[in-house]
Amino acid sequence: MGEKKQNIGKIKAVQGSVLEVEFSKELPAIYTELKTGAKLELTAEVQGYVSETVVRALALGQTQGL
Repeated sequence: MGEKKQNIGKIKAVQGSVLEVEFSKELPAIYTELKTGAKLELTAEVQGYVSETVVRALALGQTQGL
């Protein structure tokens, strides 16, 4: 089976259900699922690129407390 590689990013901004996430390595592809939260319980989907290091993602749940 294929091995998923882990690419860790840092949430830079939260505006409602929209997240801006910064990555130091390669950016995830559009429509890639991102996991966040204390127990990785919140899923977000990459919707576009803001810069060479930042993606914009749509959270598929509550963002309060991020």
